[in-house]
Amino acid sequence: MLNELATRIWAHESFHRDYTAAISQGIVSSQPLSLTTDVSSLSETVIANLLQAAAVFAKSTSMEHREAAYRIATSLLWSNSEEFDRIGDISTIILGRLGNFAVLQTLLKDVGDKALARIPSSLWYEIQAHQGRNTVQIAGRSAVALTGFQRDIWEALKDNDAVCISGPTSSGKSFVVQGYLLARSENARGFTAVYLVPSRALISQVSSDLRALSRKLEIADLDIYTISEPNLDTSKSCIYVLTQERLQLLRANYPREVEPDVVIVDEAHSLAEGDRGTLLESVLQDLAATSNGDSKPQFIFGAPLTKNLEIYGNLLGIDSIKNIQTIESPVAQNLLLVEGEESAVKVDLWVDGRRLSIDRVESDISNFSENEKLAWASSQFGDGQQSLIYAGGQAKAEKIAKKIKEKIRGANTATIDELDELSSLVRNYIHPRYSIVDCLPYGVAYHYGRMPAVLRRNVERLFKEGHIRYLVCTSTLLQGVNLPARNIFMINPTKGRDYKTHENIPLSNHDFWNLVGRAGRLGKEFEGNVYLIDYGSWREKALEGDREAALIPAMQQSLSNSHAEIAEFIENRSLSEGPAQEVEVTAAKLFNDYRQGRLERTFELYGDDLTSSDKERLSVGLRQLDKLVTLPLEITGRHSSISALRQQRMYDYIVRRADRVGLDQLVPPHPHSSNAYNSCLRLIKRFNNYFEGLPKADRSHTFFATLALKWMRGESLRRILDEAIRRAPERNPDTVIRESLTQIENRLRFRFVKYVNCYADLIRFYLSERNRGAEAERIPPFGLFLELGASNKTMINMISLGLTRTAAKVVSDEINDSRLERGECVAALGRFLAENGSVPSLIRYEIEEVIRGTR
Repeated sequence: MLNELATRIWAHESFHRDYTAAISQGIVSSQPLSLTTDVSSLSETVIANLLQAAAVFAKSTSMEHREAAYRIATSLLWSNSEEFDRIGDISTIILGRLGNFAVLQTLLKDVGDKALARIPSSLWYEIQAHQGRNTVQIAGRSAVALTGFQRDIWEALKDNDAVCISGPTSSGKSFVVQGYLLARSENARGFTAVYLVPSRALISQVSSDLRALSRKLEIADLDIYTISEPNLDTSKSCIYVLTQERLQLLRANYPREVEPDVVIVDEAHSLAEGDRGTLLESVLQDLAATSNGDSKPQFIFGAPLTKNLEIYGNLLGIDSIKNIQTIESPVAQNLLLVEGEESAVKVDLWVDGRRLSIDRVESDISNFSENEKLAWASSQFGDGQQSLIYAGGQAKAEKIAKKIKEKIRGANTATIDELDELSSLVRNYIHPRYSIVDCLPYGVAYHYGRMPAVLRRNVERLFKEGHIRYLVCTSTLLQGVNLPARNIFMINPTKGRDYKTHENIPLSNHDFWNLVGRAGRLGKEFEGNVYLIDYGSWREKALEGDREAALIPAMQQSLSNSHAEIAEFIENRSLSEGPAQEVEVTAAKLFNDYRQGRLERTFELYGDDLTSSDKERLSVGLRQLDKLVTLPLEITGRHSSISALRQQRMYDYIVRRADRVGLDQLVPPHPHSSNAYNSCLRLIKRFNNYFEGLPKADRSHTFFATLALKWMRGESLRRILDEAIRRAPERNPDTVIRESLTQIENRLRFRFVKYVNCYADLIRFYLSERNRGAEAERIPPFGLFLELGASNKTMINMISLGLTRTAAKVVSDEINDSRLERGECVAALGRFLAENGSVPSLIRYEIEEVIRGTR
């Protein structure tokens, strides 16, 4: 009945006229804007009608109606609560009916708890009953009132079934999943979970969130691991927070030690992200295939605004899977279109599928570059509020941040100690010529995935605490890093480059709405603002597309778009440098699928765009390749991002060389050994020759051998960057720093890590084939050293506890013992703080957080 009434109200043109007027006035009341629309002030009758409509909409099952109920309640509260009594009381009823209890608590802070006492008793009982149904106890301790969506997630998870979850960015998915995970960890001795995330930045955030929540819930006997080392203390529960690359390495080196009870795939839409998406699929299929019977893990997938959740069950062969999805956001987003006209800037509100003029600023930005327009808009409309500015790349982010700093520096004279401390930390431990040093004191910063962890973590923390007001971000934000803001600014947004055309790729509709969901801080405000600059010139008209998108796995995209290149790569025997990484990873997965007898299944899942002759060509090529590869599936499958033929060629080299001169010259060196440089030089040259197919004349191994050793020996980033800048005094320091960080992140910590792990596996296989398996113990964990930038046990264990490399180095340099176990490191950290009063405050804070997390 209420659905029918809501539909009739929605059909009235007069309702939509009043509705858009209410929203526009609400925005103007809460923003540094001046209302220029012709809409007159709302009368008491109009306000009463809108509130009555909202009370009906709040009971509707239509997301469109429920969103309107929320917008009416919060907009009228902003613009009319002083003129008309009881708006706050009625808004309380509306939010209670919606089940949006987090925002209801924010409202009660503004209007006072007495609002609940003033509403009619029947409505009070209705809200209390709703809140009671939505309240759950996490780990038997913390009672939390959830939204209806969150409650549905909680109920689905409790049955231990596979669950797929889709909702807007700010819908609270992660909080419920993490609470469930910690409750499970306390109730089962030796419980193990794998929490997969797409980036190292998210490893830091998720592990920190889990530690904080476990402290709040007083969860004991729980270890959280973020590196590719196993938990050997089976008396404790363990949660591994890893990227797909780290999980693949962990499973390769310790296949029996990691058998998870629960597997969480956070930001599961990353299955669509190129070669890393294909690798994620391989890792998940391996987890599903190696689990037996009752020991199969519970798979939990979380993704923003995804239509076809059944894809996750299909790719893992899970028949029974629960899908929980919504497009309803607990915080509203205002979409504001900013267009430069002659001598003025026009601001329109996008509502109900049309534009409504709300402001006009006398300023000529017509000749500004995109970067200048972003800087102008964020300083003009941000007005000191917390703002995210989206930039398509790292260099662009740095340039925009510097422009914002210049625009606001005259108006900002306040000194914030935390910002000065972070600026000083960067100056001393990263580099004084890194431009963020000069931006931070003004509350301006930038953020991207390849930043040093000690900087990235502190930027995130200081932004959440409100000290950083302008944060320029790249697509790392789309990988789930939780940085909600009052405002978001973007202009013609892009994400990465097309490897064929080298053109910037416009942000997809799905990514656009994912980004929009960052506007508005749940628990702090009712809405956020998204400023779309020069929307008319955008290549992708995101407002006109669906909010939800169908997930197309990277494997399917690659087969559809590049099947001829994949076939050529499979048929190619020279393996010279050339194909995109995505092509090689797809070809490697197809080969492993062929060997496992599931190629036809892969074609069924992803081969809709392949003709029968395309499939036949791929099948024949794989069959011929299989005749050339003698390595077992156990090896080629474990290293599914490297061509099986490349692996075979490397193995053939190892056999020839080892049979002739022995293994001493082939085993990866320990970074502190006397022959480390020459051994590392030869090792990287082998990678270039056999894994990358570079020309034999290539000399890049001489540079990377030196860099790798400095990195693994724990040399400070400041010294590494100092040398890089000295080598190129004529170049922009920001560019040199950015390139150096990219070399460390992309070459050392990504490509070389996967190469050396495969290489070490090939040596172990060589030894096992000759009944010399015990000799494998002499192979050092070179990949771990590269991944962490550390090679002494103490520093490695401190990083595994949650310290950044920078903080771990500061501590380990003061500790004489380089062989401390993980548990011993906690006590050593306490002693270090007691004995070193001059430790930089941000390093001290980091150490204290780790100590608190281990209690």
